[in-house]
Amino acid sequence: MPAVLDSDPTGDMPPSLGGGGTTERYRVALRGTSDHAAGDEIGPYKLLTQIGEGGFGEVWLAERRQPFVQRVALKLIKPGMDSRSVVARFEQERQALAVMNPPNIAKVLDGGLTPKGRPYFAMEYVKGEPITEFCDARKFSIKERLQLFAQACEVVQHAHLKGIVHRDIKPSNILAFAVEGEGAKLKVIDFGVAKAMSQTRTEKTIFTETGQMIGTPAYMSPEQADPSASDIDTRSDIYSLGVLLYELVAGATPFDAKTLREKAYGEMQRIIREEDPPSPSARLSTISTKDAALASSIGRSRGIALRELARELRSELEWIPLKATGEPWKIRHSVSGIVMLLCPPGEFIMGSPENEDQHKRVIRSAFYLSQNEVSKAEWRAIAGDDRGVFKGDELPVERVSWDDLHEDVIAPSHGFFRLPSEAEWEYACRAGTSTEFSFGDRITKEQARFDRAEPVACGSLPANPCGFHEMHGNVWEWVEDAYAPYPEGEGGQEAVEGEAPWDRVLRGGSWLNDSTYVRSSIRDNDTPDSSGDDIGFRVARTPLRVSSTPLPL
Repeated sequence: MPAVLDSDPTGDMPPSLGGGGTTERYRVALRGTSDHAAGDEIGPYKLLTQIGEGGFGEVWLAERRQPFVQRVALKLIKPGMDSRSVVARFEQERQALAVMNPPNIAKVLDGGLTPKGRPYFAMEYVKGEPITEFCDARKFSIKERLQLFAQACEVVQHAHLKGIVHRDIKPSNILAFAVEGEGAKLKVIDFGVAKAMSQTRTEKTIFTETGQMIGTPAYMSPEQADPSASDIDTRSDIYSLGVLLYELVAGATPFDAKTLREKAYGEMQRIIREEDPPSPSARLSTISTKDAALASSIGRSRGIALRELARELRSELEWIPLKATGEPWKIRHSVSGIVMLLCPPGEFIMGSPENEDQHKRVIRSAFYLSQNEVSKAEWRAIAGDDRGVFKGDELPVERVSWDDLHEDVIAPSHGFFRLPSEAEWEYACRAGTSTEFSFGDRITKEQARFDRAEPVACGSLPANPCGFHEMHGNVWEWVEDAYAPYPEGEGGQEAVEGEAPWDRVLRGGSWLNDSTYVRSSIRDNDTPDSSGDDIGFRVARTPLRVSSTPLPL
């Protein structure tokens, strides 16, 4: 059975919803598809002009005169589409919208039946533009785009808390507009294919015909592309939000919309379900090669050169949309190749009862930490020199002092890198465990390098439960903290500050030490100008913040 796509047939935005004008091909697509005409009366509303059409609904600009004048967007069932499943889905839309009340969601105002017995509802008439077009027209910076996108995340999160899944997140359903004195705002419209996670939202059961696909291919999650899937939930909206963010920052969707539309139904499904999307920076590179005009337009509309945009995307801006579309929580530094994993907030018991003062630490903010100790090749790519006694690009760099890495790595990165605090380091090392090592209360030489066994290549030993390698042994690792007694009572994730000549903290033990010195809680210290063939480091990073509201990822 052919796909039924709940989107306009051409991809153009109707004028009353998008504010950008109706193209001639959209007018042609709409002509003759409705059994209603301008001037018809539906309940208290008079139809003015048809402004949109989806898989099973049509939208009219309408006006009521009594008891007050009000213009609305009136949505009603298309002729021949009044099957039990479509009517139930349409009624569900009315109810889904009725239980949501934030200002960023287009309000349901009224509902009823047409003279022919077809359901309709009147919703708030929104004058706005699709969020992508709005941002491009005003040459919004990446930061401004992210701030507006955060509003969309808040709306979708509200819907999810109400048990509502939108299932058709795309630019034309997220309309942006300017409010004098308040800046850019948006409203989310058209919960027409929303599926309540609780069937109490409607008195009728929702039926989905075999082979029917609801959604817009370029923004559709893999489970939506599978007609037999029964697990469509909030994750589908998160996927679509990731695609939207991808397009907002990179100027294109992960999979080209035109290419998807040209594919046979089965092939389109396969691409969405099975192929990994390219990173935003890789997508930009492809566009630069194949379409110079589009590439220039993308850079111009963001007020940034394309090369600089690609460089900016290779941070959490690269990671966030890829995470939403299924990639791991990691970023890669474009110059050195250092891979960093995200550690979420949490709390843990730091230290050990036998050897270090045990106390509670709270990690209030997520942070990135390099998956491996920094290698000799990675050091050379950043600092420009060779360092250490042992030979091999993949070995951890050693003979690096605390002062050296601040001068040669952290300062030149202009805020990209920092050292982890001692609390962050142990939190990542423990990875949710409370045993002496992240592997248990015993450790073997197949799990760590210690007891005078020379260091091994970075990433070659098993990872701990959070994906970090060689946090036990191999080389000691500098952290930011000045060496001082642990704070009394509960502590946070911040590093202990201290000026020279305070010693700095080393964590993790090394290849020279016995197993006692590679425990999760072990700490040592040395002067910041000290180095040795058993001392290296790994780097941390603070995630970019554009809003106090976290993205619902």
